[in-house]
Amino acid sequence: MIARGSVFWHNKAPMGEFFRGKLMRLGAPGAIAATAHKLARVIYVLVKAGVDYRQEILFPSYQDMRLVRERKVKKMAHSLGFRLVPLQPEVGVS
Repeated sequence: MIARGSVFWHNKAPMGEFFRGKLMRLGAPGAIAATAHKLARVIYVLVKAGVDYRQEILFPSYQDMRLVRERKVKKMAHSLGFRLVPLQPEVGVS
């Protein structure tokens, strides 16, 4: 239950996905330790290089990971007889 109280539990960013992936494999204590270690490495690089945090620099494969996941979900839906259609924002709605 401690993992559900984590900041990363509901986080949709790459670090949240990393945490949830580790949670499935390692359990709560291992996931928390692995995520803390990764976060410490990110902070170290930022401080050492003296740069601002930019997600696309630290997690360049995030978009690729999203595309792979999207293909996987579409394939699963197709095997179950469903078709996935991306949501389109409504035009002219305020």
